[in-house]
Amino acid sequence: MNASPVIFVIFGGTGNHARKNLIPIFYKLYRNGSLPLRFEIVGLGRSEMSDDEYRSKLFADLTAFSPSVVQTPECWKDFSSRVSYLKASIENPQTYFDLRERIDAIDIGFGEIADRFYYLSVPVHFAAKAAKHLKCAALANRAGHDKIIGEKIMVEDMVG
Repeated sequence: MNASPVIFVIFGGTGNHARKNLIPIFYKLYRNGSLPLRFEIVGLGRSEMSDDEYRSKLFADLTAFSPSVVQTPECWKDFSSRVSYLKASIENPQTYFDLRERIDAIDIGFGEIADRFYYLSVPVHFAAKAAKHLKCAALANRAGHDKIIGEKIMVEDMVG
């Protein structure tokens, strides 16, 4: 069975949770053959950097925080070739046009429209704005295929 392709978009892709938890988990899933054969990860963050700079930072964090996860440079190279970075501002509507272009290009490479998971690894007030913009930009409107995952919403709502 050939699973549908998947695009994982990480808002807060340069943050601690993404670097110390999400990327190591995705890498372990990849190594174990638990991700679809066709997947891409797009990290979004406020910093200016290239895809290669982002991948280098992720590898440095992976070896620092999860050294037992790293197997071989070849394995990381194949995994990281599916990882890209997009400078983004959650409050800027242009971000969602840029993201749409990136996702469309990935879909063209896959030869079909991928399922999408938007992981909001950001403070709750930004998560709500991101979810609204994703819906308005028609990036998360396909029931059963597009999912928005909020990391901090319940905890911050309960505490606040």
